[in-house]
Amino acid sequence: MKQVKVLVIGAGPTGLGAAYQLNRHDGVDWLLCEQSSEVGGLSRSIVDEAGYTWDIGGHVWFSHFDVFSNLLVKLLGVDGYIEHRRDAAIRCCDSWVPYPFQDHLQALPGEVRSECLAGLVEAALASASGATAPPENFAEFITATFGSGIAEAFMRPYNEKVWAYALEDMSWSWTGERVSVPDPATAVRNTLGDSKDTEWGPNASFVYPKSGGTGAFWRALADTLPPERLRLGTRAISIDRENKIATFEDGTEVGYEYLITTAPLDVTARLIGDPALIELTSRLEHSSVHVIGLGVDASVGERLGNRCWMYFPDPELPFYRVTHFSHYSPANVPQGVDGASLLVEVAESASKPVAADGLADHVIAGLVSAGVLESAGQVTHVWTHRTEHGYPTPTLNRDEIVNKALAALGSANIFSRGRFGAWRYEVGNMDHSFMQGYEAAARALTGCAELTVWHPTLTNSRHPALGLGRYR
Repeated sequence: MKQVKVLVIGAGPTGLGAAYQLNRHDGVDWLLCEQSSEVGGLSRSIVDEAGYTWDIGGHVWFSHFDVFSNLLVKLLGVDGYIEHRRDAAIRCCDSWVPYPFQDHLQALPGEVRSECLAGLVEAALASASGATAPPENFAEFITATFGSGIAEAFMRPYNEKVWAYALEDMSWSWTGERVSVPDPATAVRNTLGDSKDTEWGPNASFVYPKSGGTGAFWRALADTLPPERLRLGTRAISIDRENKIATFEDGTEVGYEYLITTAPLDVTARLIGDPALIELTSRLEHSSVHVIGLGVDASVGERLGNRCWMYFPDPELPFYRVTHFSHYSPANVPQGVDGASLLVEVAESASKPVAADGLADHVIAGLVSAGVLESAGQVTHVWTHRTEHGYPTPTLNRDEIVNKALAALGSANIFSRGRFGAWRYEVGNMDHSFMQGYEAAARALTGCAELTVWHPTLTNSRHPALGLGRYR
């Protein structure tokens, strides 16, 4: 049986972040095991049979951490990525509203604009007077923060689509930098002056690899690791928590002093086999995502111009977001093809199932209805993919469950980290996930504290690396 100081399960952003940290320390015996034949996890890229490159969702590169930003530049090279300014919009009331929605109410039809603006001011006055109690769930947070007009026009229908879950059963503690809290004065000023301030948020500027999709970075990172310490196609089937032994599908066993697992928290519980931990984590909720990649006529890309992505709150449309994927990088379209590509996302959950049969046709019809496509005939290629674990749902009881589970695992030197390993959407971006692994490995080696997983609000208040240009 092989014995290591640190065993890492999963070669997605978190596992690779851990491996990168471990590889910086001479004399430390460690091993990274991944059940797939390739690295990247949810952030890998796929080249389909026609040569189109696709990501598993609309990933973009921005960072809260210097170490991550510098590593991206180092691995891709200063000429290895394309810099973008975010141009995003919401399709609402047959209009295109610049993102963030609440800062661009001037783009709405008159009656809807008035309702949204009045509701926003009323909510602000109620809050200032202390007339409203703290919200008890995400639905109440939306109404208390944005007012009834914006809530009904955009915030409620969009979030119901993207989460595929009842907003009344969700917490709002995760919102932070994920939700742009409106300033009524700015909203009024913009409405009267037709201002288009689109700079809110950490992804107002972002970068994207010139070729190879999002997965290009993770493959480059894996290539820096000693090959003997990376085992692909190696699926864990059990974890002996007491004796600190992980068993894999091929029959091999690996003993460890510390285990960093990036598997979903409920999956790790089942690998351990502890009934109490299984019951606890079974109460966690998540949504799945269908990704539909469309090769389209070049005229579609020309009409979208520099638009990066679009949001769709209309419940009659199956998708919640459409990414102008060939704008991220022209190399996402096969060489020699005169066209563009769109990446479309549809969410589902146990309470809101989605029929896969006919979904692509439904999506294409919806794109025509929404005005993204002029006709279905503009679609020249279709690719589909479904990922079971798309979004970790921040339910009302999530923090209690996660804190208990992570504490129980931590007492046995098991660190469950990552988008689903820690089940914290608010620190589930690629940079967050990388740092969760990076910091967990440092904790295993030196006992130092972890910031990202335990202090999301503090982590997201730091913006040392919103753009990557200064790292050249």
